[in-house]
Amino acid sequence: LYALYQARDGFPTFLITVMFAAYSIGVMVSLYLAGHLSDRLGRRPLILAATVLEIAAALVFVLRADAASVIA
Repeated sequence: LYALYQARDGFPTFLITVMFAAYSIGVMVSLYLAGHLSDRLGRRPLILAATVLEIAAALVFVLRADAASVIA
């Protein structure tokens, strides 16, 4: 996906690296927090919240305006 962004939008390699690093950090933080939150709130509410956030993230990737929105 990032290679397509680079080819289509002309993003420099450094910016592609920053985008991927932001994704990796987000995944690590969410995996760390998900275990603690599922112990407190239960699995079902956490899965529902994660599904809503994933849909929002997918919409940002599809409708993004610039590199900052992809990083966020």
